[in-house]
Amino acid sequence: MNNLSIKSRIILIMLIPLLTTAVILSFVFINNRITDTKTNLVNKGQMMVQYLAPASEYGIISGNIEYLQSLIQNTLSIPDVTGISIADINGHKIVDIRSSENNFSDMPATEPVKTVAFTQTIFRSYLAIDDLQDTDFSSDDTEFREAIGSVTVEMTTHSIEHSRQTIIRNGITITSSAFIVTLLIALYFSRSIIMPLSIITAGVKRIRDGKLGDRINTHTGGEIATLENDINNMSAALEIAKLKEQQRAQDELFIEKAKAQITLESIGEGVVTTDINGIVTYINPAAENLLGVNAQTAEGLHLHQVFLVKYFTDKQPLKYPISTCLIDGKPIHHESPLLLFGTNNVEFVIRDTATPIRTRGGKITGMVLVFHDFTHIQNISDQLGFQASHDELTGLFNRREFEKQLTEILESNELAKKEFSVCYIDLDHFKVINDTCGHFAGDQALKEVSKIIHNNIRKDDVLARLGGDEFGVIFKSCPFNNALEISNTIKDNIQEYKFKWEQQTFDIGASIGMATINGEHQSLSELMIQADTACYVAKDKGRNHVHVYHGEDESQLKRRGELHWLQRINTTLDENSFELFCQLIMPANNTSDINHYEILIRMKDKDGSLVLPHDFMPAAEHYKLMPKIDRWVFQEFISVIEHIGFFNIESRKNCVFNINLSGQSLGNEGFLEYVISLLESSPVTPEMLTFEITETAAIENYSQASHFINILKKMGCKFALDDFGSGLSSFRYLKELSVDYLKIDGNFIRDIENNPVNQSIVSSITNIATAMKLQTIAEFVETESSLKLLQEYHIDYLQGYAIEMPIPLIKVLHELMH
Repeated sequence: MNNLSIKSRIILIMLIPLLTTAVILSFVFINNRITDTKTNLVNKGQMMVQYLAPASEYGIISGNIEYLQSLIQNTLSIPDVTGISIADINGHKIVDIRSSENNFSDMPATEPVKTVAFTQTIFRSYLAIDDLQDTDFSSDDTEFREAIGSVTVEMTTHSIEHSRQTIIRNGITITSSAFIVTLLIALYFSRSIIMPLSIITAGVKRIRDGKLGDRINTHTGGEIATLENDINNMSAALEIAKLKEQQRAQDELFIEKAKAQITLESIGEGVVTTDINGIVTYINPAAENLLGVNAQTAEGLHLHQVFLVKYFTDKQPLKYPISTCLIDGKPIHHESPLLLFGTNNVEFVIRDTATPIRTRGGKITGMVLVFHDFTHIQNISDQLGFQASHDELTGLFNRREFEKQLTEILESNELAKKEFSVCYIDLDHFKVINDTCGHFAGDQALKEVSKIIHNNIRKDDVLARLGGDEFGVIFKSCPFNNALEISNTIKDNIQEYKFKWEQQTFDIGASIGMATINGEHQSLSELMIQADTACYVAKDKGRNHVHVYHGEDESQLKRRGELHWLQRINTTLDENSFELFCQLIMPANNTSDINHYEILIRMKDKDGSLVLPHDFMPAAEHYKLMPKIDRWVFQEFISVIEHIGFFNIESRKNCVFNINLSGQSLGNEGFLEYVISLLESSPVTPEMLTFEITETAAIENYSQASHFINILKKMGCKFALDDFGSGLSSFRYLKELSVDYLKIDGNFIRDIENNPVNQSIVSSITNIATAMKLQTIAEFVETESSLKLLQEYHIDYLQGYAIEMPIPLIKVLHELMH
């Protein structure tokens, strides 16, 4: 039923009740007519026997057979009568005559004639003789009347059957006629309903297809007219909404186009679009400036005519591979920078990206080339690279670069063919200049001494300032005797040099230690220790000497106590005489409620004074003692936390402590497991800890550092990259190391308010950190002016003497608990 159309439903709704009613009425009509026919036949038969019974009395009594036959013959002429018989009281038929006039030829010959018999008893009639007779023989008192016979009339039912068939045929004819009339009426009315609905349906389909301007007109009234009106109103509303939406879309498209145009006109990146053949179709103002050509001139030219680039490394010309985009459908991106030469012969360092332009169907119609001026960043990168390998004061190589080149020599195959040696230069009496005239005078003296040394070495030799008043020289491919001669010349020239400062004159000497690079199981640390040891021996000889390392020098120095730091570190570790301090790391915006501290280590001297790390850490690094010190710091920090019950207070959740880790610890077997074991067995939560790893340590021990960071970060610890910016390679690894903070190298923070180069570097580092969603920490903030300047650069955290001096850890914890 649910699948029928409305037309079918309407016809069924009209036909079923009417057909049911017609069938019932026809049945009742036929049944009543047949019953009436039967009743008439019965009445007719009964009337006939009631008439014949008294009429036959005379014939029976008198025995007049002819009379009876005449009576019967007259009666047989009546239709439907097939026979009449008259019998005596004993049932013997006196007369039995069959009708020969009734014709049953319309009945099948094989079908028997059905009849029905009516019998009536014949009584003797009595006449009253006089009024004295008291017996009352009324016609209904058969009990007192004498039966003398009976009369039987047989009548055929053929007329009844014929009437029944006629009645049935008439009933079927009437019912069929009524059905046909009703069907026609139903079709008419269904058409009057379906036609408007069909019109409405067609109209709705047109609306669905987007023809909102069409209207429906069914020329009807009632509910359909209401529906028609509502649909027309809906279509009109949709049409208005569509027009508004189209207008809004056009407005938005116009705005977006305007924004895109304004963006392209205002962004610093150069944007060039081409067609499928590489012909320039658009360039923005930034591209005009970089290419040195205006849009009117460039548009219509091939990209290779205006975009002239070379490889950055070898300066070889590059024909830009536009086919990669336009034919292969792949984006273009060069990992290394490119050199762009404008038509005005101006050179830029650029980064490029090119992407195909496709239609909605995916067909390539052109490409868009985006490139930005990388010159400034490259210059800063070059500056960082220079500062990563050079000493800022003297311009010489620094210790890192010196040790790097020394390592390369140790790992090369040239040692078997050529002679190499290294010398360690420590200035004598330099402290007098610093103490008398200040650091500015000392810095000037270092610059002049570095020039003296540089003027006495060969072009291929390596000169570096190793720190403080210490210098190092690597003599490459130089016979040892020649190297020794040059070293003596350096020593003599420094001795002859007179440093003058504000009418004061100072003598400066140099103690030089030399060691041969023979490659026989020598490591970098061993070679540096040998040169350092030889320098100590030179000083022991009265200073201003050159001494060549020998195997017995080390035992001699031990006996003389010159390697006291090694002994003191081991003794301090054995006696547990180190002490933990901490220094506040303050949020630059003063809005954070987190108490952030860096854990620092101090060595206790016998007289109760404290020795700072820069005095004993070099020796600890030289003699591979840093893993022991790092283990002691971590163990002592947890012990202090447990001892005072700091983990029981609620405020501990708002405390974060930075703990320094050395590169030696990162590569030390079992150190990571040691840290994890202490964390799992102590109340200190990983969220309280931030480990500081120096940039150099992270890069030189990259795989170990990456593994170390990933494991502890999963536990909840955070990591800071310390001394960031001191090495150019840090930018390459920064995306791969999962750190949370960048701790800017203090050399960029000191005197930043007076150093524009450092300001640019710090600003760039801050921008990089912001782009990578890392937080920045500036250490060595020692003046109020540098503090304010760093806040302007949106540094996240500040640390230094201008913020707070280092305080014993246990004292800070007690203050936090109260």
